[in-house]
Amino acid sequence: EPASLLHVVEGVYSDRWMGADATFTRYSGPGSGEVVVNLSREFFTSETVPSVVRITAGTPGVGRPRVTSRSVLRAGERKVFTIPVRRYPFRVSVHIEPTFSAKGFGTGDPRELGALVEFGFRR
Repeated sequence: EPASLLHVVEGVYSDRWMGADATFTRYSGPGSGEVVVNLSREFFTSETVPSVVRITAGTPGVGRPRVTSRSVLRAGERKVFTIPVRRYPFRVSVHIEPTFSAKGFGTGDPRELGALVEFGFRR
């Protein structure tokens, strides 16, 4: 069989940090399941501003995505979101606002960061 793309993650740096937006798009697979989104600011002190997290899910390019979760992420926290999905293809998008500058913590990193993020899929 020809090779096919199972899923793609966008908006995530190689060190697992995301900026304001990140997406997980899955193109095929066995049946329905759920996307697990892990967000973390566990390693930052209370000087970071709490941010609103909005997670949406839906079929890419078809209709409006439905809002599936909204929360606040603070310094020192880790949150896990479970998003049920029923058919392929689907896209789960994470938006975090406001972001923060890691440079302000003496790292020299100029990026605007939202959170450490990991996406997973389970049946």
